[in-house]
Amino acid sequence: MPTVVDTELRARVQRLLDVPLDWSEAAAVLAQVRARGLALARAGGDAEAVAASELAAALCRAHGSALELAQILDELGLRLTALYRYADAAAAAAEAVALYRREGLELPRGILVEALDRLASWRFLADQEPEHLGELASLAQLLREAEVAQRYRDKRIEVLGKLAERTSRARRFDEAVEYGRELIATLRSAPMSSMTSMTSSEQRAALAKALTNVSVDLSQLERHAEALAASEEAVSSLRTLAEAALPEHRLALVRALTNLAEDLDALGRSEETQALRREALGHRRALVEATEDPDDRLELLPELVSALGDLALEACERGEHDDARSLALEAEDHARALSQEASEVFAPELAWALDVRGVVERARGDHRASLALLCEGLALLLPRAGVDPGEHAELAAELGADIRETCAAGALALPEGLP
Repeated sequence: MPTVVDTELRARVQRLLDVPLDWSEAAAVLAQVRARGLALARAGGDAEAVAASELAAALCRAHGSALELAQILDELGLRLTALYRYADAAAAAAEAVALYRREGLELPRGILVEALDRLASWRFLADQEPEHLGELASLAQLLREAEVAQRYRDKRIEVLGKLAERTSRARRFDEAVEYGRELIATLRSAPMSSMTSMTSSEQRAALAKALTNVSVDLSQLERHAEALAASEEAVSSLRTLAEAALPEHRLALVRALTNLAEDLDALGRSEETQALRREALGHRRALVEATEDPDDRLELLPELVSALGDLALEACERGEHDDARSLALEAEDHARALSQEASEVFAPELAWALDVRGVVERARGDHRASLALLCEGLALLLPRAGVDPGEHAELAAELGADIRETCAAGALALPEGLP
């Protein structure tokens, strides 16, 4: 490995910092320091490479040009990320961006695009969320310029997607809708083959995801008619994509179908939601059946349990007790399988499935079976509710209330020790 920046070279840099000299000498030393930093970085000497970049930046501040200083700061940022010093990397990148933007500095706009992209990434890695969103917004604005809009279309799609999702997560739904709609327009605008690396199916999947996200944000703003239109388009597109049976398309379709059902509910059209929820359930089942990897199955099964339980309760409310029992039994079977795999993790899923089946059995008139199921669920949950009441208290209270209701309906004695 090359040695660190040696004492003689450091001394020459310090002399140039202390005493104004001809730029030609400073330029030669600067070139040496940058070359040493590059060699150190290539050899894995990250800390030494950072030291070389910091030395080069100090010399360039005194004698160099703004453009060269910006380039050195970019190098410094990259080398700082190798040491996981993301906040320091963001500070260096922010100074570089400011130099690139400085009035009168002539350079291709693409350089600024790439510098802003790095800055946004390092803000994110440094957990500087407000600044991260600000840099992304600046980058989005730059990517709207005609000079870079076509060349960086992939980047624009990526940035708009991040802005839409992260403003939504921050509950800034108006902004999320605007970014989402801009993303949708960008995805629709021109033939993808000539403007982006995305395939046609990837474009359609990205468009459907953007439509689904916009629908969710519009629903948060209670703009339900607009949300419904976006959801319907997303579902229509994803149904075609899901025919290829790719897991990612099926998962996206499940989300879109669930979202469409919620939009219809919000508009008072609940009679239309049952078929959509059953369609989503069919795709969830197909995903689980087609998944061979045990870890992947463990990720899919909890949502299947939840969907089955919700449909069982809805069927029970409609008086369709046989259908409700079939769905509840399936939910219970999957929840028991989850609990056998990792009881500490999935006990709450089993407790909830037992609660659902207990409610269904009570509606069917089998109060003793209902009581046994509900008590089993409460016994599973109580130790966890004691440790983490905030997470499990609501379900524990619901199980207790259902036990009391079952005992009252069936003239049964309350279990001892019921909280």
